[in-house]
Amino acid sequence: VCSSDLQICFPVTIRDYRMEIAAPLQHTVCCRFVQSGSITYFLNGDEIATVSYGDGTCDSRADLDFDGKVYVVIVP
Repeated sequence: VCSSDLQICFPVTIRDYRMEIAAPLQHTVCCRFVQSGSITYFLNGDEIATVSYGDGTCDSRADLDFDGKVYVVIVP
């Protein structure tokens, strides 16, 4: 991008972030957490991470699959 007044140019990085519900997010009235389902995140069209909310158990745990490693996330 260049400024026409000063003729100063600098690089601009355009990033396209997107998320997609890969499996429906499920929860019940008696549980405040998402109990199952998953969300996939994309950067510039490439899949970069997936958050999985489990098997239906009412807990605060989610698994984050990022860069080939799985991390346990505790949802507040």
